[in-house]
Amino acid sequence: MRVGDLDTAGQAAPFAYHHARELFDQRTLTHLLAWNGDLTGHVYVNHTIAEMPVSETVAVRGNLVRLSGDQLRVVASPHKALDPSWQSVALAQVAPNEAFVEWKLENRRGTSFQYTRLTLAPSGASEVAVSRDLFLGGYRFRGVSDPQVPQPLRELAAGMIADDEEMESAEGRAYHFVLHDPTAAPSRLRYQPDGATQLQTVAMIAADGTYYALQAGAGLLITSQASALQLPPLPAGLRYLDVHVATQHGGAEWIIAVWEQTQFYRVAIAGITTLSLHAGLPSPALGRG
Repeated sequence: MRVGDLDTAGQAAPFAYHHARELFDQRTLTHLLAWNGDLTGHVYVNHTIAEMPVSETVAVRGNLVRLSGDQLRVVASPHKALDPSWQSVALAQVAPNEAFVEWKLENRRGTSFQYTRLTLAPSGASEVAVSRDLFLGGYRFRGVSDPQVPQPLRELAAGMIADDEEMESAEGRAYHFVLHDPTAAPSRLRYQPDGATQLQTVAMIAADGTYYALQAGAGLLITSQASALQLPPLPAGLRYLDVHVATQHGGAEWIIAVWEQTQFYRVAIAGITTLSLHAGLPSPALGRG
């Protein structure tokens, strides 16, 4: 994992590598969420695309990685602790500190699935079984023009689509907008034109009273206030893919920008960049016209 940060003056500090092999080796990080203010990642073993046999020691490790203060540690949710042979292959956050989890078990007898509701409390995690239909409901989408969606959020999504259409890059493209909000369940918006043959997923966050959407190729955070913030530049070949916000104890808000270098289905290197909203981003706002 490579972590970038800002110093107290809001200037970009040098990148430094911090690789925790015992936590991440041969495992996939699929989702970030907050556990009572602690940044937490969901990890699992993907046997299908593993380039080498996955050791039993790796396969039975916990399915959550939690950053508490300056301590990064692995945690097994109750289902994983009860039977480590199960892999939590998907996670859908449905409320603060709460998510649905899909579990997969592969053995000589075949492949089995189970579904649970995971609750992350200050005292620890708890987990109960749920139906597959309830799990799938955690991925429900609304249309970008749905009146129940806050107007600034609708306008931000519509503006990004319109900008792509002006550049003739949105033809035949559908959009999924996924809002990560630490105070609520993620909101998922969909724009699905007739004949769409491509899908673009856009990560969004709510922080400091403003909505932000990630324009991945340019490394920009487009805001609901008609401006754009430049994320710290990455070395050639790396690309921002996702963005989250974490609220620490005391109310300090941090943007967590996720990036990776991909080689077809493989990930060469990946990491996060942390940005303090209160310290300011490393460049001034850029007008969108």
